[in-house]
Amino acid sequence: MTGARLFFVRYSQCMRDRSKFVWQPSASRNGSTLVAIVCSSIAIGFSACGGTASDGAGGTPTGDAGGGSEASMDAGRDASVEPSDAPSGGDAVADAGAMGSGSVSGTIGANAWPSVMSALWIGNPQSNPTEIFLFDAPVACASITSPNWDKPLGNTQILELGVNGTTARTYAVPAEADVNYLRAQANPTADSGSVTVASITPTTKIVGTFTAKFGADTLTGSFEAIYCAAGVEP
Repeated sequence: MTGARLFFVRYSQCMRDRSKFVWQPSASRNGSTLVAIVCSSIAIGFSACGGTASDGAGGTPTGDAGGGSEASMDAGRDASVEPSDAPSGGDAVADAGAMGSGSVSGTIGANAWPSVMSALWIGNPQSNPTEIFLFDAPVACASITSPNWDKPLGNTQILELGVNGTTARTYAVPAEADVNYLRAQANPTADSGSVTVASITPTTKIVGTFTAKFGADTLTGSFEAIYCAAGVEP
């Protein structure tokens, strides 16, 4: 086989699958020259294939070296970090800072309630066994754990729903429930209406609806209040 032909075969083998290439020195009459040519050519071919000139030298099958590289790559892939099944730190923070939800429609004293941004069910009630607070601004549980916590909230609108019971049913206002509007110095109390507790999950959340009449003004809405163990009345 001529030197050009042998180079073509060796180089083609390299380009097709260098990991299978095995160098076998030529036994031709011009062996030393041919070996030099082919070795140089194969080195270039290996370089083009991503190998080094030392791959396959000395009659060592390059399949071992190539296999080693592939094994390393496989090991790297196997050792890659997989998503954890455990809750992430972000989830834990979100759970700890959950603020509930709800809705309020209507006006009181010409003040409209844009939305409920927080709904908290306090763990230390005094006026009634069950006390719920709705806010038109984000308010975390940690913000309502000391007396007079409403003062720093300024013009935040707050609706206090208190029911004289701990079971799911409808409570009449004012005989069995209180609804108070809190905003700065304005603290009117509803003179009629009702608070319906639809469900209670102890130490987790309370869900329900309400209707409260403040003279000519009426507020209606719903709540899904998150339990705030350290929460107190203002």
